[in-house]
Amino acid sequence: MGEPYTDDSELIKEVPEIFKDFGIVLLNGKIAIQKNWQDKKLTAENPEVIEHLSRGKNYGLIFGDKFLGIDADNPLLIKYIEKNLSPTLSVDTGRGRHFYFKKNFLCSTKLIQIGDVGIGHIKTGNAYFVGPGSINPETQQEYKILSYVPIAEIDRIEIDNLFSY
Repeated sequence: MGEPYTDDSELIKEVPEIFKDFGIVLLNGKIAIQKNWQDKKLTAENPEVIEHLSRGKNYGLIFGDKFLGIDADNPLLIKYIEKNLSPTLSVDTGRGRHFYFKKNFLCSTKLIQIGDVGIGHIKTGNAYFVGPGSINPETQQEYKILSYVPIAEIDRIEIDNLFSY
C-alpha cells in the first residue's frame, strides 16, 4: 500500500483534490444536516461547503454512479481486501477502514456478512462515507488517509467474491 498521507493540516480545511468527482454532504457527526441532501449534491468549491469545513465540521463523500466504497469493520475483511483487490485510496475510520473504488457497473449498497455477522458494507449511489479530516463522533478519532494512492477500479466479479468470502 502507499505511504500514509501526512499533511493533516489541510484535510479539514478543504476536501482533498482526489475527491473532486464526489458529491459533498454536510454532516453533524455522521448525520446529514441538509434536507433532501440526495438531491442537492454540493461540490468541494461550494461556499457553503468551504464555510462548514472552516468551522471544523464533518463532511461526507457521496459516491454517485462512478464510485463505490467498502466499509470494512472487521480485521479479516481488511486483510482480504488488501490481499485480493487492487491497491486503492483507504482511510482509517477509528473503528475500521474505508476503501474507495471506481466502478462501471450497476451495484447497490449491501451488507457484507460471515454467517449472520455483519463485517462491512458496500456503499454506492446516494450513500456516503464520512470524509477524511472529519472526527468520528463515537471514538473522537480523526478519519485519516492511510494510503494516498489513486482510486483503483473494481469489477463485478471482485465484488461478488466479497460475498463468497
